[in-house]
Amino acid sequence: CPLVIFNEFTNNQFYYNSPDNTKGDEFCEDLNKYLKNRIQDNLVLIDLNKIFISIGINKSIDKRFYYSFRSLYTTTFYYRYCEFILPYILSIKGKTKKAVIFDCDNTLWHGIIGEDGQENIFMNQDTYEGRIFFEVQNIILNMISIGIIVGICSKNNEIDIMNVIDNHPDMLLKRKHLSVIKANWQSKDKNIIDIANELNIGLDSIVFVDDSEFEIDLVKNMIPQVYTFKVPDDLYEYPNNLIDLKNIFFKKSITEEDTIRTKSYKEQSNRIKNKKNFSNLNDYLILLETKLNIYIDNLSQLERLSQLVTKTNQFNLTTRRYSKEKIKNMIDDENFLIFSLKVEDKFGVLGLTGLSIIKLINNQRSAEIEIFLLSCRIIGRKIESCFLNNIIKILKLKGIINIKASYRRTNKNEIASNFYQESGFAMKSDNKDKKIYELDTQKFTFNDSKLFEVKIEK
Repeated sequence: CPLVIFNEFTNNQFYYNSPDNTKGDEFCEDLNKYLKNRIQDNLVLIDLNKIFISIGINKSIDKRFYYSFRSLYTTTFYYRYCEFILPYILSIKGKTKKAVIFDCDNTLWHGIIGEDGQENIFMNQDTYEGRIFFEVQNIILNMISIGIIVGICSKNNEIDIMNVIDNHPDMLLKRKHLSVIKANWQSKDKNIIDIANELNIGLDSIVFVDDSEFEIDLVKNMIPQVYTFKVPDDLYEYPNNLIDLKNIFFKKSITEEDTIRTKSYKEQSNRIKNKKNFSNLNDYLILLETKLNIYIDNLSQLERLSQLVTKTNQFNLTTRRYSKEKIKNMIDDENFLIFSLKVEDKFGVLGLTGLSIIKLINNQRSAEIEIFLLSCRIIGRKIESCFLNNIIKILKLKGIINIKASYRRTNKNEIASNFYQESGFAMKSDNKDKKIYELDTQKFTFNDSKLFEVKIEK
């Protein structure tokens, strides 16, 4: 099972007025220690006491209903409980967001740069409003540290915004923290579409934060795929609301790729700008000096492999979701081969960005591609073809004659709909939601691409 949600034991529903620890409290503590010492990767423990704290114990329980119907918790409690577990469910279904784009005036600082001037905007700890925005910027820095992409979309003169970012003594967010900056007078919906294209992510992966009701409504109506968040009128609520917002970016664990994500997207922007100088794609790809490292059954990459399976949507042929524990079992199973792909080029390291899970069948003479996926960061560079080509070559060397594969259509993976066909596989069936393919390795023509330097590591 990819996800098991289990409530920690607590006695506070019944003895919250007791100043001393009861025998029940001690028993619950022992039970929770037992659970935590034996926790597995697919198990999530929910601390109900946090819900009691967030909404109050009196809003969480209804003793009258408990004694009448054995129903202890209120609908308010269940609503908050659903908010607690939602990030875990979204994560396992690959529905978490990737980027949050902020307005600037009264969103990153208090004041309007074009009217008040740089000296009269506040984000320090000397004023009421300044303390709030100081905390907001610290929360944003924490978002960046766990791999959330952060950018700016502001109706302002770019020189004014950059002057604040570079020179204001209280500005915590600097250029190095921001993956993209759009400061101009173009409508914000158009800027957000440009941001999505520049970062090569879907619009439904973006959260937009603004203090203006007009701008929020504009984005909602023009690009409804984007999740919008308005700065609250009661400004003191802003930091806590922003912390709650982090839940839709939920990551159960942080990988190396997460910690360098901002740097990776800045490098991606440099690639896109450089690409405009070339009319021929192959010439551009040669210039990139791309190196591909292909690994087989690398257990040390387990955390990132699990993340790729749960998060990748666009270039994902089957969108099967496997838990970390299941992937580990596959690595240990001789009937499976786990191929992973690490990419770097002259602009920087893109990290572990590709995965394929192969199941060996018929006494290991046939194989089925259960998963083939690539991160959106490397789509469109012919890397996917080179990765598959090398997998087929390795399988043939292992004596595999027949390879089966499938494409399962989703709302997001249309870009990969003809990939197997274009790669030399024969289509055996095609219905509305699924295509089935086969490949005879004895007849397959291998293409040793000169565009990449490829290294196989076992």
